[in-house]
Amino acid sequence: MQSHRVSIVLAIACACIAVAPSVLIRAADQTLVGTVLRPVDDLDSLIGDLIGRIGGGSHDAQPTITRVAVTEDGPRRLAVSVSYTALPNARLTGEIRGRDRRSPPQMQAPLVQLGAAAGDATLVFDAPPADAEFESAYLRVIAMDSQRAGSTLLARTFALKKKWQPNGSASKTVVRITPVAIGTAKRLGSQPDYAPPPKVVVPVKPVTTQPTNPPGVVVRDHRTGTGTGTVEVRDHRTNTPTTTSTTSGVVVRDHRGDTSGQGGVKVTPTERRETATKTAPAVAMLPARASVVQLNQFRYGIMQEDVQKGAQGPAAAPIELLEGLRTEDLDVNPASLLSIDSKIYPDKNPKSGIFYYFPRAYHLEWTPDTGPGMRILYGAAAGAAASGDVLMAARLESGLDTSEVQLATTLLTAYTRRNPATVFSALRPLPLQKDGLDVSFAAVLGQYSIPKDKIAITGLSDVLGEIEVSWVTDPVTKENLQLALTQDVGVNGSVSFTAAGGGLEPQIPIAIQLADRDSYGRVRWNRTDGFRNLTPYPLRMRYLHALIIDPRNNLPILYSWSLGNTEVSPQALVQWDAASVPAWIDTEAKRVWVDYGVVSSCEPCDKQVLDAITGGVTSVTADQITFHTITPLADVGGYELTATVRSKYFDPKDRTLVQKSVVLKADNQDFLVKPIYSGNAPAGEAVFEYLLELAMPDGKIYKGKNWIASDSLRVLIGRSQLETSLGELPGKRP
Repeated sequence: MQSHRVSIVLAIACACIAVAPSVLIRAADQTLVGTVLRPVDDLDSLIGDLIGRIGGGSHDAQPTITRVAVTEDGPRRLAVSVSYTALPNARLTGEIRGRDRRSPPQMQAPLVQLGAAAGDATLVFDAPPADAEFESAYLRVIAMDSQRAGSTLLARTFALKKKWQPNGSASKTVVRITPVAIGTAKRLGSQPDYAPPPKVVVPVKPVTTQPTNPPGVVVRDHRTGTGTGTVEVRDHRTNTPTTTSTTSGVVVRDHRGDTSGQGGVKVTPTERRETATKTAPAVAMLPARASVVQLNQFRYGIMQEDVQKGAQGPAAAPIELLEGLRTEDLDVNPASLLSIDSKIYPDKNPKSGIFYYFPRAYHLEWTPDTGPGMRILYGAAAGAAASGDVLMAARLESGLDTSEVQLATTLLTAYTRRNPATVFSALRPLPLQKDGLDVSFAAVLGQYSIPKDKIAITGLSDVLGEIEVSWVTDPVTKENLQLALTQDVGVNGSVSFTAAGGGLEPQIPIAIQLADRDSYGRVRWNRTDGFRNLTPYPLRMRYLHALIIDPRNNLPILYSWSLGNTEVSPQALVQWDAASVPAWIDTEAKRVWVDYGVVSSCEPCDKQVLDAITGGVTSVTADQITFHTITPLADVGGYELTATVRSKYFDPKDRTLVQKSVVLKADNQDFLVKPIYSGNAPAGEAVFEYLLELAMPDGKIYKGKNWIASDSLRVLIGRSQLETSLGELPGKRP
């Protein structure tokens, strides 16, 4: 009986193949994102179904692919969402096929391990390197048994008409993302209801009014209960207080402390001016910004109109803008909701109604038009006196703009509604005392340290949103800094502000890193316009957040939607399927934005950014020597090779001959020696020489006899080079 059934199914399959039409999904010049692929009843599909049925299982629980939809469509990339049932713990993959139903080389999706019996899984297809366009016609989805290698549970074919572009094609990738409501957001209806999320992440603190006291009266701070006349101000990010004195006798302890590792050493104005003069060529190469003024043109002190209101400068005890904030139980740092530090300081004279803010942190500036706000120049640009020096300049930005100030004003207004005794008339940037700026970089790597007298602040914006910093270092330290810029550690430090009136000395963290989310700014969400990734790095879309102020109690709440950690490549366009986000969120929310991360493991991206940083006709660019082994170890049965390299270009200025070495421990691999500064080498002159040393598995060493000169930074190491350097070829094969 079963053999008759097989014959009937195969006959039907052949008939279907004969009449199945070619399905046109969408015009080739349009995106396929959002398209549901149409199944094709071909022989592969029907045989795949048959194998699944014969393989066992009840008739009511047969494996099924219910839907395949395109979620990302690029010139050389495709992602599809596959909906399935009755496939518990199976493995899913797929193949792109042409009109002849053959799969092009490497056009197969990586295996995806399924968990639940039913659900959705994403298959991603990346085109292999190709110099010509390729047009696909079909997509085959295959489910395999994870317990039996090579055992197919189900195979289905879908029509997919898509043109895959050759290498170097301009990106036209479109990614469609559907926000999925998390927790409380699932209950939101078409009208505002302000349902409170479960977790209070910033507690509400009681307000204690402290009137002006007559002489001899001790003020007790409500947070410590001590009567010592010392107020401990604790930041919500730490419980460790530190101190700084004020003119009123109150002591403010700064929670971040001195990160310089230099004992709080102050730099004199003369030393700062000397460093600023020396680094001027690098600063001049930074992109122009109208908002940043030279430090000697910055407006210090309290604004005159505020003085007329009785303003005296910031007091010691701040208020918390985000107190009472409720969220889902997510990894959301409350401080990241704002670019302004969430602690706002009232004026010493509370009747003035003046409050003061400063940035939460500074990061390396970046814009799509000008790239990173950093430049590196070598001492050759500054004359003989700067021999060996490297001049570095960076523009750091905090993300402060009018929308940030407006949001802080809105939150502060909500605070005053909860606390009617609080007078609020204006929100101002922290007024600075003359020469009240100090910058330091912590030696976080243990490999570099830049003294304060080699660092200068050269420019600042009136709202403290941007700051220009320059420093002088040496080539070795520069290389360590550059390495840190491309790694998670970054280059860290702090900038200290001294407020006018002597009431506050905050230290603002500095974090300089190439793949830094804070450098690329906040992604503001728009349900119709979408978002294009203009950064040089892939981005990972994590959450959509909406910050609301509950009108019933004037407390902030945060609603969140998952974006599935979807990766968005550079230049790709994101389209939002926003049906799950109620329309009233757009008008009621004080801010709606995308929480994303930067995919930092992208060496070509790092190189692109570093090339921009080191650009300029006066720079001396660091390069590297690449030794590529062919099969020298296999040819002689060797264990490892050591290449000793000598060159007079290992220092950008000093032409003393220096030696370095690198172990070539495998065949068919690249091994690097860096940095080398060969840009000024005369044409035709050897940039370096190398000597090879061979170690055998028995421990015997064959030392090189002949140095080999090279004017190329890429060197192939094979039998010939090994024999030339050693003078013989041990273990030489016929």
